[in-house]
Amino acid sequence: MKKTLFLLLFTIVGGQLSFAQFFETNGIRYLIKSGTTVAVANQFGQASGDVIIPERVNNYANSYNVIDIDPNAFWDCTNLTSVTFPKSVTNLWGSYFHNCPNLTTATLPNTVTAIQGTFYNCTGLKSITIPDSVKHIGIHTFQGCTSLTTLTIPNSVTHIGDEAFKGCTGLTSLTIPDSITIIDQEAFSGCTGLKSVAISNSVTRIERLTFFGCTGLTSVTIPNSVTSIGPFAFFGCTGLTSLTIPNSTTKIDSEAFRDCAGLTLVTIPNSVTSIGNFAFFGCSSLKTVICNATKPIDISSSPAFYGLNYAAISLYVPSGSVTAYQAAPAWKDFAPIICVNQTIPAFAQVAPVCSGATMIALPTISNNNITGTWLPALNNLATNTYTFISTARSCASIATMSIKVNTVPPLAPQSKLLNGGYQLSTVPGYGSSYKVYASAEATAAFPSTAFLTSGTYFAAQTQNGCESIRSLLTVAVYSLAAVSSPACGSTLNAISAPISVTAVANATNYLFEVTGNGATRTYNSPTNSFNLTQLQGTITYNTAYSIRVAAGFNGQYGDFGAACTLTTPAFGKYTQVISTTCGTTLPTMNTPINCNQIAGVQAYRFEFTTGGVSRTLESTTNSVQIGNLVGGTTFGAAYSVRVAVKVDGIWQDYGTACTVTTPAPITQVRNNSCGSTLANKWTTVYCAAVTGATSYRFEWKKGASTLTFNSSTPNMQLGNFTGWAVNTNYSVRVAVQYGGIWQAYGTACNIKSPANAN
Repeated sequence: MKKTLFLLLFTIVGGQLSFAQFFETNGIRYLIKSGTTVAVANQFGQASGDVIIPERVNNYANSYNVIDIDPNAFWDCTNLTSVTFPKSVTNLWGSYFHNCPNLTTATLPNTVTAIQGTFYNCTGLKSITIPDSVKHIGIHTFQGCTSLTTLTIPNSVTHIGDEAFKGCTGLTSLTIPDSITIIDQEAFSGCTGLKSVAISNSVTRIERLTFFGCTGLTSVTIPNSVTSIGPFAFFGCTGLTSLTIPNSTTKIDSEAFRDCAGLTLVTIPNSVTSIGNFAFFGCSSLKTVICNATKPIDISSSPAFYGLNYAAISLYVPSGSVTAYQAAPAWKDFAPIICVNQTIPAFAQVAPVCSGATMIALPTISNNNITGTWLPALNNLATNTYTFISTARSCASIATMSIKVNTVPPLAPQSKLLNGGYQLSTVPGYGSSYKVYASAEATAAFPSTAFLTSGTYFAAQTQNGCESIRSLLTVAVYSLAAVSSPACGSTLNAISAPISVTAVANATNYLFEVTGNGATRTYNSPTNSFNLTQLQGTITYNTAYSIRVAAGFNGQYGDFGAACTLTTPAFGKYTQVISTTCGTTLPTMNTPINCNQIAGVQAYRFEFTTGGVSRTLESTTNSVQIGNLVGGTTFGAAYSVRVAVKVDGIWQDYGTACTVTTPAPITQVRNNSCGSTLANKWTTVYCAAVTGATSYRFEWKKGASTLTFNSSTPNMQLGNFTGWAVNTNYSVRVAVQYGGIWQAYGTACNIKSPANAN
């Protein structure tokens, strides 16, 4: 409900009765100024929330234009959060929002031309848009607005008053437009969050304390329009690291940059004629001062750099002014004092050199006639950067030159096997990357047309223009290996017929390559001879084979010689036991005995003869076991073995005989008894029967106690013997009597006696 409250204030003016009339509508108190206008009155801390001030208000039948706002209108309105001003207001001069901590936004109409003290100490203010109608931002306007982080100053503003933004600690960046000509003192003092400021080029003076205590300020652009920098202007701006004062500036006032502890570089233009007391006092990090004044500025009576270690600060001055600065009070204490526009010594770049090569001394006079010396000493073993320091350092800078040292490529000693000479032109890169010399000291390399013969030479490799140390090159020229027997084009009289090549001088082995029947196989022979049966796989009869041979020299092979064609026999009538079995003793009776395999045969017949008695075993493969002979096999006997093959149903003649020996007679307990416990004393213990054995001796051993029992059969029962213990583990071995002689015991196994003697 709309409420209207009338208040009458009576005063006596010149004997006449006068009064002020107030009314309230929509929660806002108004003061009647005339019959048609009102002003927003003091709200006495009662306004709250979002307040919108209208351009016109009604009080009963009367309608009024809102034209003004009491300077203290919203004091202590602690619950006020936002305010919108009407277009009928043209200026805001007063601390309207004193102690309004919750005011976060304010909207100004584009009719306002000036604001002053308006948002003083509004600590909660976060957002405000200044319209482009504003020309003047007066004293204290935003002072203490600690929550304000960004602000755009429009181009319409020409003046920023004293302390306008003082203590705005949340403000991080600010661009001052070109329209501003005056920034009054302490305008941005205490803005500790401010990081960068760009001052407009229409500002002519930076007043005292303008950026005092802006500790976060790291970048400031001072335009060429500024003629003077006032006292304490940047006092305590510890974040500044470098500063360029423009050519328009003539005066730097007292303590202008005092305690800028992060400042390392200052550039002072030629236009400056005066630097005040303690201007750079406390700039403890200052390392470089560039002073472009041709005549030293008089700081003898105003110690601008008081308290600093002059000897640790480099001073750069114009060419021709070094002597003057070296004599000027205070300036002379800087070290070193160097020309600003130094001449850079010029030199021709030295080409890369090879490691260990002699290096020519670097010139001590530059191409532009600067005399000096080089450091460090030349190093011909590693790439290095050298520094030229001029004799007259006052007007010449240092120069550097890197000289690359290319490493010499290593080349290991080599051995070459050459067939009938070796023309160097066939070596890729010969003449540019590789060279061969007659000796380690020879001055000239062999021409590419040269042929190398057997002997020793020296080779070198070149990379990046650097030739390696010469290394030994051993050349062995050899003749190609060729089959000499049997004659090429002939037919072998047997698969196993030897194939030989003419011996090659100094050869240590020979590689035979055999190609035929769709495959290529090789055989490495320690001699100059081999036969086809030594190849892996099957050799086909009545087949032409191409054979090439390469001579080997301590593991390195030369080229293959010419191919030679030999044909295998139409059919092989003979075969025999393989050579690795002949003359050996078989490990067991079941060891396979193999003969050379022959393609196309139907069967193999192995004949075994001992003591004048011959027996045979037939097999469809080229392998049998002597233990399968009918009638048994004699142990420890030498057998003569021959093999015949069956072709087209006809047994061919036997091949060459060879001797194999059967193993000595030996037996052991059968596996099914080993590790068992006998059920009773009549449980039979068996061993493997040995043909021809006349007796079996069973040995039962427990620790140091040994019992033996002889049996005429390959088995026994404990019940037939005495002396054994019940429930006892025994180690049991068996020996046989063969030809009247007891043979060695076989392998032992464990058997446990029965639990009782029943």
